[in-house]
Amino acid sequence: MLSTKPLLRGLVAELATVSISMSKPFANEDKYLIGLFEYIEAMKAEIKKIFLGSGGTYGPGRICGIMLKSGKKMSYGRASGYMAEMGLNSIHNRHKKQRSLTDSRKARGDGYPNLIRGRSFEKPLEAVCSDITYLKSGEGWLYLCAVKDIVTGDILGTATRART
Repeated sequence: MLSTKPLLRGLVAELATVSISMSKPFANEDKYLIGLFEYIEAMKAEIKKIFLGSGGTYGPGRICGIMLKSGKKMSYGRASGYMAEMGLNSIHNRHKKQRSLTDSRKARGDGYPNLIRGRSFEKPLEAVCSDITYLKSGEGWLYLCAVKDIVTGDILGTATRART
């Protein structure tokens, strides 16, 4: 009959990121395994705390960096695996397709006439236009509004706000 101790040592070596040759049998191996699994559960709890504290925006890369800065050993693959086990997905993995916030078809109807069609402008600031767009950032969505002079093409002003 095969002994399970070498298999357990291999598992311990893999979880502790050491080679099997460095993993030698010792008297309190069972206590070590229990301690290791408690350590893993503590790491998962820390990952979940950081993830929830970010509002669901941090992915494994950011969480891995925060863990390393706080002195805890964590690789990207391990953080990603633990997050997958716990069902944590950052907002960057939730929506693959860009979604429009506005329906521009409504702006072409009779209720919204084009006030500058057929007119020509020669002086700066005779006519200005603006547009709003949203950008994906590491912290979530960022809204950008720009005002442009139609004659010169200069950007007159911009404003940005985070999604609230």
